Amino acid sequence: MNPGSDVGKKDLPANIKSKFIETYVQDLADPQDIQKIVSAKIEHKVVEIQLLYSEMRQKAENHLLEDQQNRRPHLSLRNLSRAISYIRNNQKLYS
Repeated sequence: MNPGSDVGKKDLPANIKSKFIETYVQDLADPQDIQKIVSAKIEHKVVEIQLLYSEMRQKAENHLLEDQQNRRPHLSLRNLSRAISYIRNNQKLYS
């Protein structure tokens, strides 16, 4: 899987890139949209996960959270999706 940052990524050659459409989409902030994404991957604690994700994003934007290098973490739907996949795959460990 590609890294979450742009580090280590290479641009596609122009002849291949021309066969694709590049679309930029803003990150979702509406709680109901986030809940739909969560509920598509996991069936329980949907509201709690959405609230936690929203609170963490807000704290990161206000520089109240730091990563291991004392920088503001970038929280996205990709992070949320990967975390939910981890939870789903390892539910038995936490039950």
